[in-house]
Amino acid sequence: MLTWNRAFADDSGQDVIEYALLTSVFAFGAIAGMLALGQAMNTTYSAFDTGFQGDAYVEVPEPLEAP
Repeated sequence: MLTWNRAFADDSGQDVIEYALLTSVFAFGAIAGMLALGQAMNTTYSAFDTGFQGDAYVEVPEPLEAP
């Protein structure tokens, strides 16, 4: 019974657990932010590509007259 009391009263590993939890929160935030940024970039570039696929940006040169 003395071992259990000593195990619960010992705070030597507390810092490691706090740092691990803090690191996991930062990692989760970074992954969520990168996923959101990736989706926004994909939407932007897809809209840009679709806009350039239309005929509005294609200039067809006039044919040269034969001499």
